[in-house]
Amino acid sequence: MMRWRLFALMVLALMSVYGSELEAQCRRLIMNDMLQEVYNVNPADTSQKDGDYRLYYKSHLIEAGQYHRGRRVGKWVFFNLGKVMELVYDYDLDSLVEIAGRDRQAELSRESPCLFLGSSLVPYTFISSFGYPAEALDNNIQGTVKLLVFISSEGEIKKFSVEQSASPLLTEAVLNRCQKFPDDWRWLPRRINNKKVDGTYSITIYFNIEDESPVL
Repeated sequence: MMRWRLFALMVLALMSVYGSELEAQCRRLIMNDMLQEVYNVNPADTSQKDGDYRLYYKSHLIEAGQYHRGRRVGKWVFFNLGKVMELVYDYDLDSLVEIAGRDRQAELSRESPCLFLGSSLVPYTFISSFGYPAEALDNNIQGTVKLLVFISSEGEIKKFSVEQSASPLLTEAVLNRCQKFPDDWRWLPRRINNKKVDGTYSITIYFNIEDESPVL
């Protein structure tokens, strides 16, 4: 009987721990439910992310890292839809430590491109989440818009420009959406010989009438 009581107490203890872990884990859908955050929170302050963090585009993992009391810490890995690493950023060192492409990695100490600090799917999803422009849809207009984001040496957005577009209607919709980029997004300026310089970040949006929304 004593053994069974001890076993029952152990099971209850494990259930209590497991239950608290479940309570500490949160899921949040954002950007028209196209992105899903899965993260742990600080039990003492559930408004603070604390511990493992994952961001998914539909079922694809695109960001993975750690929070400590609401602050990103350590190395974070950012992926594209092909599950290929795009970049690794060390928040403790505030430094880009790895980038996709053997040639670019070899040149990283000398030169690095202008980058969005996160998966490239995040700004793409933000732009595409406005849906298909109604007038363009009514006129059976589809195609691509190539957007250029000009980033200063301080990592701030200077302006937006469309390099190529299938229609002025699509251009207008994309540029209007860009004006609402979140203020807390971070951009990594281009570096040459460890010196920060102005650069451009490119995003290509594909509009497909069959889906009535931009697609990748």
